[in-house]
Formats: sequence, structure tokens, C-alpha cells
Amino acid sequence: MSRTASVLLLVICAWMAPLTAQNGALQLHLTTLIQERLKQLPEERRLATAGGSENLSPDLFTLYGRRGFRPIWASESGIRAEADSLLALIRKADRHGLDPASYHERALNLLLPQLNSRLHAAPVDPAVLADLDLLLSDAYLVLGLHLAAGRFNPHDLDAEWYLHKNEADMVTRLNGAAEAGELLEDLRRLPPQEEEYHHLLEAYGYYRQLAVEGGWPFIADGRKLEKGMWDERVMQVRARLRATADLALEPAAVEGTYDEALERAVRRFQMRHGLEPDGKVGKSTLAEMNVPVGKRIRQLAVNLERWRWLPRDHGRRYIRVNIADYTLQLFEADTVAMAMRVVVGKTYRRTPIFSDLMTYLVINPYWTVPNTILLNDIVPKALKNPDYIHKERIKIYAGWSENAPEIDPASVDWNRLSKNYQPYRLRQDPGPRNSLGTIKFMFPNQFDVYLHDTPSHSLFNRSMRAFSSGCIRIEKPLDLAVHLLDNPEYDQARIRKIIASRAEITLKLPRPILVMLLYMTAWVDEEGRVQFRHDIYGRDQAIPVAFAP
Repeated sequence: MSRTASVLLLVICAWMAPLTAQNGALQLHLTTLIQERLKQLPEERRLATAGGSENLSPDLFTLYGRRGFRPIWASESGIRAEADSLLALIRKADRHGLDPASYHERALNLLLPQLNSRLHAAPVDPAVLADLDLLLSDAYLVLGLHLAAGRFNPHDLDAEWYLHKNEADMVTRLNGAAEAGELLEDLRRLPPQEEEYHHLLEAYGYYRQLAVEGGWPFIADGRKLEKGMWDERVMQVRARLRATADLALEPAAVEGTYDEALERAVRRFQMRHGLEPDGKVGKSTLAEMNVPVGKRIRQLAVNLERWRWLPRDHGRRYIRVNIADYTLQLFEADTVAMAMRVVVGKTYRRTPIFSDLMTYLVINPYWTVPNTILLNDIVPKALKNPDYIHKERIKIYAGWSENAPEIDPASVDWNRLSKNYQPYRLRQDPGPRNSLGTIKFMFPNQFDVYLHDTPSHSLFNRSMRAFSSGCIRIEKPLDLAVHLLDNPEYDQARIRKIIASRAEITLKLPRPILVMLLYMTAWVDEEGRVQFRHDIYGRDQAIPVAFAP
């Protein structure tokens, strides 16, 4: 008979009478058994139990080694009551987009109820108690780590994720919680505590319920729909928008008529999906409406995982740029003090995900042209139009030293420039054509990415704004500068006067502020509306989802 079958027979036939004083040596016996089992585990760390063969974390040996291999969950009086509470949390792990099967749900579902029933007269097998202790601890370690820091290391999935991953020393936490008798209290504190995360959890549950109820109907392709039209597909649009509560149920509405109420509902849907809110169902809006509910559930699960990756120590005052939403928010005391639209990197010059401290800003900045932009943008334009360099107020220097002499653009053989031959330094003077605009905000980093103004303000009127070479162009640089300088001597009038002088001036911020460049394609806004954005860089697909629909 196999070990698994033997243990299962013991579970069914030999569990369990209340332990008495005669079992006082059980604790020592359990300690010995746990030590033996951990030392005998094969390299793949699998433990055969009545619930099947289970994978175990290598951290278990460290955990129990610190405790002298004393049990955490089992004792002379049985299994701690917190074991049932842990199993309840495991069963609810799917609410976080996690898979309960990853935390021994099947084995614990089988073992714990039988142990707790105490229907059998024979004493419990200490070997079963030892196995159960290991399973419970392993479930705690892995579930805690996933809740605190995510299932995956973002650096393994996204080459452009440079934020410091949130960390959780679960061995220390579990050992400390066991000694303090606060096992479940500590586990419940591990997920992100921000309201945004909890609202996203609610949205995830809501969309999963929509899937159970059948999701929403597919809308057939056809002509653009707008107010005043009659079309059979209007009924499909109404049903689609009712499913996500964008449109209230209106029995009096003529189903095939595109009326004013439907137009408002379409606008609401468009705003929730980052589309131009024109109230018409054109190609882009139709495509978003026809995204299946399962894909939306996956999108929510992916962003729950991203939240768990984020460091918890960003403070209450910081700037957050959501690359996927093309927006900047400045948080003061956990509330949005300022918001504006931004332009981010093109799909082939993607803005990375990282954070750093902004310490100063520059009014009337010179722009030193990066080599990649020189080759990919400037050279083709200079070859096409010999007057381009002069028109853009760009000066060319014979080298990269400060005292390198300026040379005539006409003397440059643009065809010779290459990745391996770039002997010139190009610098654009301050002014209305400067690519950085009138102000740049500096948080020195390895990517040479910063926030800055732009002469191309018309781009902010577009719904999709991935046009930069990686830096963040901001809509309201003057407002942001005044707010961050927080100095009556530098109000808008004074800064405008400096801008008019075209003299470059560097101003140190009185208080450095953290800038976080993030990538979130789903969230819940301040009005409680679930927001979805297009995955402009294809980063969502790189994140596996354990449990979505």
C-alpha cells in the first residue's frame, strides 16, 4: 500500500479523540517528525499527504529551523482554531485574482474538517498532524507572499519595469505572528491597504458576477450609430450598456431608436474607456463594447497584480503618471491636488516604469539632442530641408566639451552620421520652438526621462497621446511649477516674465517630491466608475493570470 493510501486510511479510520495529559510528549514527537520530514523532502519539495502530493516552499526549512522545528499549528490540544480561518482566507483568494489551488486548498479541505469533527475514538496519528502543520505553514507563506508582493517578479515579465518591487519576509512574519498569537491578523494586513486596491477588488468581483450571468451581447458591425437614427443594432447597444450599468433600464424607450438617453450612456461608456466622448458608436467604440467580459476580468486581475508589486512607502505627497491613461496626478495628503493630461513615449520609444525624486526645475531650458533622436529624427529632416537646423534654432558644436566651437550646419555631412560616428553636439536654444517648451522638471535618472512643457499643445486634445521619445510632456507646466516651488516670489506672473527673457534659470524645489511612472490599464475612479484603457505597449499580455473568470 502506498504512503498516500496509508495516510488516507488513517484519516478515515483513526481520527481523533481529544488529546489528554497522556499525550504530553506529543509536542516533542511532532518536533522530531517535522524535522525528519523537512530533511527527507526531495529536491522538488513535494510532500505526500491524504490530500495528494503537494509542493512545498524551500522557506519551510528556514522557518522551522528558527523555531527548533517546533510545530506552529498543532499541539496537545489539537489544531489551532486559526487553521480554519486560514482555510477560509484561502477559499477567498480568488477575490484577489489568485488561485486557491496554489495554497493546498484541496488537501486542507479534506483534512481539516475531519480533524475538527473529533468523531473517532482513536488517537490522532502524529505523522498526520506533522504533515498538516507543514501544509498550513506553507499555505500561509505562499499566500502571504502573493498578497503582499504579487505572484510574480515584475522584472522577470517586463524588461521596462524598474520600480523596486514590494518585499515581504514571510518567514519572519509567520514566526513572529505565531509567537504573538496573531496569525490571521498579520495575514490580513498584507495586501495593499489603499482604497484604490479595494475598489479594484470590488470591480473584479462585479465583472466576475457579470460573467456568471452571461456577460453582454455582441454588437454586429455596420454603419456608425448616432442620436436620431433607427437601427436594429441599437437594441444590441442598449443591452450592452445596461449590462455594465452605463444605461439605466428605461421601459418607455423605443428600443431601435438612438435617443438622448442612449447618447448620454454612450458618452459615459466612452469616458470609462479613454475614448473621445462624442456619443456616437463608431469603429473604436464598437471595438471596446465588443471586448468579451472574460478579457475585462483578466485585465482587472492583471492590474490587481500590479498593485501588489508597488512599493508601499511612497508617502502621502507624490506625483503619479499613469502612462496607459496619459494623465498626471499630484497627490497631497492622499488626495488629488492637481491633475493634467500628458503625452508619453511612442510604442517604439516606450516610457519606462520607475520612480525617482524630483529636486529642481529649469525655466527656459536648452535642449541637447540625444543621439537616437539625432539619427532617427533630425538627420532625415536636415537632409530633406537644408534650412531645418537654422529654422529650429539648433546650434551644432564640434564636440561634447563645454568649450567645443560652434560650426556651420552647412559643413556637416549628414549622410556620414551613424550609430558609431556622432562627433557633433546639437543644442536647441530656449524659445517658443524648443522641444522642451518653457519648463522642464528634473528627477535625475538613468533613463534621462523627465517632465517637460511642449510647443505642440494641440496633442493634448487627442484621446491617444503616445507621441514622445520617452519623456513626459505635460499639459500645465506653469501650474505645476508654481505649486511645487510654493514660493510667493515665484507666482505665475514672475515665471512668465522669466520665460519672456529666454534666460535659462534653475530653481531648486523647497521640498523634493517623488515621481512615480506607472502603467495601469484598469482602475476605479473617484466617482466609483470602473475605468479601462488600451494596453498601448502590450504589457498586460506578459502577465500570467492564475484565476480570472
